[in-house]
Amino acid sequence: MKANYKKLFWLVPIFILIINVSVATSFSQFIYFFFEGSMIAITLCGIVWLTWTKNIKGEAGKWLGASLFILLVLTHITRIIWLCIRGGNEILLKHFVRTDLMEPTIEHFVGSLVAALVVSFLIWLFRLPKKQLIKVGGTVGGLILTGALTFTWYVNRDLSSDEIFFQYGITDLDGVRGLAQEKGKTLYVDFWHSGCKPCIEQFMVHQEFSSQVDHGNVHFLFVGADLSMPGEKQRQRLIVEKYDLKGTHAFVSREAFAEILDSAGYLDSVHGTKAFPHYMILDSAGEVVEIKAGKPSRLVAQRLNSL
Repeated sequence: MKANYKKLFWLVPIFILIINVSVATSFSQFIYFFFEGSMIAITLCGIVWLTWTKNIKGEAGKWLGASLFILLVLTHITRIIWLCIRGGNEILLKHFVRTDLMEPTIEHFVGSLVAALVVSFLIWLFRLPKKQLIKVGGTVGGLILTGALTFTWYVNRDLSSDEIFFQYGITDLDGVRGLAQEKGKTLYVDFWHSGCKPCIEQFMVHQEFSSQVDHGNVHFLFVGADLSMPGEKQRQRLIVEKYDLKGTHAFVSREAFAEILDSAGYLDSVHGTKAFPHYMILDSAGEVVEIKAGKPSRLVAQRLNSL
């Protein structure tokens, strides 16, 4: 690899790290995002670099493996500390060994690992002699096509059940009001999107919150926002399935999200800038009770049960 390309290549992990920490809103979150960004950047760039230089099996490969393990552990530890501080909870040993709290860190590591392996495979592929490249490329192309078709079927299959409903016809406040009236229950509305880290963090503890709610009188409406990212609806469906988000699910544009809040009387000058996640409470008659409700918690569950 030429010297100029080397310099450009090592700007990639720095860029990843800067992007990751730039969205932190507290010191504990900054530390967590720093280790997470380092883990992702070194996984992706380290493996690709060693593949390019053909040192993946050497001493450098061992050092990379050890470094990634340490970063994986530090990312998990700092993430749990951040979650406890943010939620005002005591930091206990049991939090560090809960498998559901380990999942996001492992997912991010595996995702960056898969990306690194794909790039490394392409590097290996294009180093093959032309005849062998054509043969291997045909086989790989067939496998990719089969995988793409299988994945398309998987993400678009019917996920509806007796407790999970997809009603993509709900696109405005009237639709939200109508659902509350139809159910005859208090409606807790959760606005989110798949790229919102705080949204997903809440889903991870959703079952605990849900167990505190009287579902005979309360119904959940999850309104997923479309941020014009390819496959956003499919990603949201997979998240709904993964975290078993029982309730009704809608899918609206970013503009529709803002219009729903505006129609409900939301004022940026009073309530703050619209952002995700956002929560709202309606009574069984469809009237907005709280336009900016609290995030899922025991207190919010008690509030919902009392309406």
